[in-house]
Parts: sequence; structure tokens; C-alpha cells
Amino acid sequence: MVLLGKNSSEISRVGNFILCRDAFNTDAPPPSVKQHSKRSGGSVEGRNITLINTPHLFDPQLSAEELNQRVRECMTLCSPGPHVLMLVLQPDDFTETDRHRLNYILLYLSEEPREHILVVTTQTLQSGSREQEQAEEIISHNIITEWSKKYFKFNRNSKACALIEMLETMVIENEWSYLQWEEYEPPTARQQCEQTTAQKESEKTEKCQKTPSVNNEEKSMKSWSERLNLVVCGSEGSVKSSISDLILGEREFSAESRSVCVRSEAEVCGRLISLVELPALYSSQLSEEEVMRETLRCVSLCDPGVHAFLLILPEGRLTDEDKGELEKIQMIFGTKFRKHTIVLITQSSQNKPLDQDSESLVKTYGQTYHSISSNTEAEEVIQSVRNLLKENRGSLFTAVMYAAAQIEAHLKYKRKNKDVKQEISELKLSSSNQIQGKLHLVTVIILLNDLHI
Repeated sequence: MVLLGKNSSEISRVGNFILCRDAFNTDAPPPSVKQHSKRSGGSVEGRNITLINTPHLFDPQLSAEELNQRVRECMTLCSPGPHVLMLVLQPDDFTETDRHRLNYILLYLSEEPREHILVVTTQTLQSGSREQEQAEEIISHNIITEWSKKYFKFNRNSKACALIEMLETMVIENEWSYLQWEEYEPPTARQQCEQTTAQKESEKTEKCQKTPSVNNEEKSMKSWSERLNLVVCGSEGSVKSSISDLILGEREFSAESRSVCVRSEAEVCGRLISLVELPALYSSQLSEEEVMRETLRCVSLCDPGVHAFLLILPEGRLTDEDKGELEKIQMIFGTKFRKHTIVLITQSSQNKPLDQDSESLVKTYGQTYHSISSNTEAEEVIQSVRNLLKENRGSLFTAVMYAAAQIEAHLKYKRKNKDVKQEISELKLSSSNQIQGKLHLVTVIILLNDLHI
């Protein structure tokens, strides 16, 4: 198994907990570029366990080239590959920059890593306030749903046998398959620039949250000048492709309906535009699990967040397919979605005023709108995005908002399920009382008949 995390002391503590001995130094200094992976193992609960401790991969000073070498070194120590990758994280100390680094590391896995990843949280917020508990729940839920299907909360009451049993179950479910990294290729100069930009933007956001005297409009313009993350969504695949081609300057309109998120980049109006095309969520052949995976991947591809969703709707009345798509999008992305959305109304004439139905749609599903016709230019759409950014003071739709929407939907489902169960219980009770009443009536009739006889 590979131990991966930001806090070297915590991942060492978890490693010692599993091996039931002091195999790793928990008083080690903070991660640095000079550190290397360490290997240790032993027999625990009748099982031979080997752990690879990687306390340095989250070091911000580690270049892409050095990260490549460290990952290769880690894989050499656990060749042919680990059965389990343990993410030892602290929800109250896991920033957007850390999230970006983790995505960067996991990006080069040779297969879908979720089945092989166990998230272990080792720390909770100090205050017991309800607000902070909810914040921790949101962050933890986001971490777990994004990277893993398994979760273990490590505290003083935890038992090593429980964690080892969970690990063994994962290995058996995965049929003893290994998790392997593909050859790690150092990013191009442009990709390095994007990574640095995203990290700087995340650090600025964190700093702004701590420092109240921040010029939000200036932050919005800085974010705008560096990179723009857009998501095109709607039920019509051919129209989404056409809008994507329009914005990125490619005139090869594709009618192909895609079933996965597609990300493209281009320089538009002197700015780098990253555009993700979200597949249809309602009328597609995707399962519920695949829908959730693709929507989460969509937000992850837009790290540190989505500047604007471009929701494509037809002019006039909606079809059942359109209505189903809108309901699905609202349910998944939650109430924050509208604030970051521009509704693109496809029209035959660009200057044609909106009808009453279209105006109602814009008010319900978006913050603003833009009419799209055959004469529309990319600069016009980008200007609409810029106006939205000014109005939102540079705020983004982040992965935390996505996680909060999932928790909100889950709680809503639980409340609805509870109401349904209560209603069923009441119906059963009512039915039982009616049956009892009828039995009493039948008994009385029989007695009267006997008396009459």
C-alpha cells in the first residue's frame, strides 16, 4: 500500500497504526524536496503488509520533473504496483492548492483509481459549532466522492483490525489487481504555466478569505486575464458542439452526441479559454453513477472553479427532454448554479426580442442570457461572460459548492423518504383500524343473526 498525504506526521502515524509498531518517524520535519519515499512492512493479523510512505509529494517546491522522479521511485519500491492507495487527509486543512496537486498526481494513473483508493481522515475541526460541523461534512463528502468509494475516520477509538479488514475487503473486491501509474510525462511549458496560475489563483482566494480588505472587482479582472473556465451544457449534443466550435474559433460543427466530458482549449480574444462540454444527463444512456462521475469530473477539469456555465435552451416552449435535462442539472449542481449561469437562447434572428416563455426560463435557470444565431461572434459571448464575472465579483462555482449540492440533495431525499415512510405507516394504521372496524361489524352481525335464529 502507498500512504499519500499532505501532513507527513499524520501519514506516518497511520502507517505505524497499521503495522502496530513505530516504523515511521512521526516527528519528522515538514515535507521537502530532499525527502524520499520510505518502505516498511511486517506481519499483521496474519497478513504480510508492505507500506510505502510518501511524505513529500505535496511539497509545493517540488517541480513537475522532480515529482515525476519521486513517483517513479515510489512505484519501484512497491513493484509491480500497490493494491491500495491511502489518502491520509485533514478536511480542515485541505486547500484548493492541495486539491490541485492531488489531481495532478492522480491524473497519470493507468486506470480508474477510485476502486483502489481509501480516504482516511485524521483530524476534525476544533470547535463543536453546528456551522463548522456542517463545513467539515461538506469538505469530507467532497473529498470522498471525488476520489474514492471507501472512507475510514481515524481517531483514538479506532482499531487496527477494523482498518485492515476494510483494506482486505477492497483487495478482494478488486480481485487482487494492482494500481499502476502510466509513464509520467513532464508537462509542457504551457501546462506548467497553467498549473502555476491555478495555484496562485487558489492561494489568492485563500488569502482573500482571511483578509477582509480585498478589491473583489480587481480579483475578478485578474482571474479573467489569466484563464477562463467555461462549461457548455444542455440536451442537444449538436448545438453544444456548435457553440463550442463558435467560442474556440473552430468551424467544424460536429453533430456527434458525446457521452463523456470533453475539454478543449484555445486562445480567444487574447485570453486562454478552457471549455468543457458536459454530456446530456437526462436523455443519455448514462447510468446514475456515470452521471455523477461525469458532473464531478466536469467541475474537477475546471479547477479551481467554473467561471460560467453556458446553458443552451431553444426558443419558445421546452420539450419534455429539455425539461428533464434542466431538472437534472438543477438537482445535481444545486441552488448556486443559477448565479454562475448564462442562458444561451438559440434564435433565428439575433435581435429578436425574447417571448414570454423564454424570459421565464432565463429568470428561473440563469443570471443573464445571450441570444445565439448564425451571426453571433465569439467576442459577444465572451463579453457576456465578462459581464457576469463583474456582477459576481469574480466568484467561481467550486468543487465545494458541488459537494454541498450533493449533501443538500441527499438530505432532501432523506426527508422525503422519511415523509413517505411516515405516510405509509399512517396508511397501514388507518387500514388496520378500518379492518378492525369491519371485523367488529361482522362479529355484531353474526351475533344478531344467531340471536334471531
